[in-house]
Amino acid sequence: MSKETLFADGLETGFIGLAKHGNRLLAVYDISLIREHFASQGADPTDIEEHIDFNIRGAWEGGYTPVFVDRMSIEDAFFSLEG
Repeated sequence: MSKETLFADGLETGFIGLAKHGNRLLAVYDISLIREHFASQGADPTDIEEHIDFNIRGAWEGGYTPVFVDRMSIEDAFFSLEG
């Protein structure tokens, strides 16, 4: 593991592994697991989505910023790319 690899504080339950991008190792998190974590803490679903969009997906800490993924079928992925 690289000393530069960044991990998202407090989102350990959403961590699913590492991805190699060029010569960098990036922490990878599953957004659905993060949603479940916040929901289990009693957070409002609308607040969860706003927090994820602004504070998690919107965070940029340079080239070692963690990757946040949405699990979906390949068909849904192609549909998302088209729309």
